[in-house]
Amino acid sequence: MAITVYSKKFEIELDKEQLERLYLKNMSDNLDGFRQFVHEDAECPMCNATGAYYVSEGYSKITGKKVKQACFAFRKADDTDAHKVFCDHYTGPDKVRDSGGDAFIKFGKDGSEITILVRELVCRGIEHKIFNQTDIRNMRKWFAGLRESGNVVINYSPHIINLIRASFYSKGDADEYVVQDGKQYESWFNINDEVYESLKYKYPPFLNIDLNTEENNPLMRLYSKTLAKQAHRLIIKDKGIRIFDRRELNDKYVAVMHLSTAIIKRYDSLRRKFTTPLSIMRNNQLLAVSALLLFVSDWNENMAIDKFNMLANVGNSTMPDAGNVIGMNPFIHYDAWKIIHRIQDLIDSLPDFASIDKEFQVEKKRLSELYGLNKGES
Repeated sequence: MAITVYSKKFEIELDKEQLERLYLKNMSDNLDGFRQFVHEDAECPMCNATGAYYVSEGYSKITGKKVKQACFAFRKADDTDAHKVFCDHYTGPDKVRDSGGDAFIKFGKDGSEITILVRELVCRGIEHKIFNQTDIRNMRKWFAGLRESGNVVINYSPHIINLIRASFYSKGDADEYVVQDGKQYESWFNINDEVYESLKYKYPPFLNIDLNTEENNPLMRLYSKTLAKQAHRLIIKDKGIRIFDRRELNDKYVAVMHLSTAIIKRYDSLRRKFTTPLSIMRNNQLLAVSALLLFVSDWNENMAIDKFNMLANVGNSTMPDAGNVIGMNPFIHYDAWKIIHRIQDLIDSLPDFASIDKEFQVEKKRLSELYGLNKGES
């Protein structure tokens, strides 16, 4: 259930106590109509579902202490869950547990220096009316629309990611995999990597993929084992689920990277921390605030930079609670998604991988025995 809701009346995201106080101050001098107000006013802060019911706090019968926080349940007229199937708060049997939920960020969460800075920028933005919580809500709604409109289904095995990586970047001139006894004791040894190194000889057409074309350029990034593992994980999570093609956001992604770079240049501490484009891509909070500034600027870079410069030059916010909202980075895992989508484009021209999952397990068992391992890694 949702702990906070977006109030259409007050145009702000609030928990129960905060919404109650505003209701008493602006709507009524008693709480008799509060539950009906919540039902008509409140929206889920993640998926914009309506039809909220206020659920009271729970108290221990023994100690009298609060054991359950007040929250909000969203139900339809037929008493089914009103949240959209991909919302974190949805509890139905058809819940979609895709990676899209990774995009959401709590600006109010304490943490690193960049998190504190981003929260402060959000508070300043709201205080100085550069944007408001309705804008933040509308950005989440925009992203929800993208997720709902998705018509791409990833249908290939995640093993293909690492198999392609092994084909491109593994060294050696042998025509088949050679077991090298002793290397299993090296700190870098990974049995899964050895399996991909072995299986690549069964699929030589991988080597015919031209990495010099613009379309295949994203595959060049597979030199990064971290990125390959990320793409592998995303396929496991989203395989068979209808998703949207992240490449539709390319122009917006470029603008967000430019704005994030401009923000970094403003602060010495950030310049020391974010020294490469990859380090910027990996920071959700930074990309989230950049995306927000661009969203309220209709994705115009110059306007967004002007808005940031204004926020950087004003004093600290006097509204520290204004940042207690859920923001989002719609570009999370963007480079991994470009790899995933490009392989999906190529999949019909690649070998038949119908048995790749079984082949992986068989070869893993064989190599584990040859290397004297008790059992392979999962």
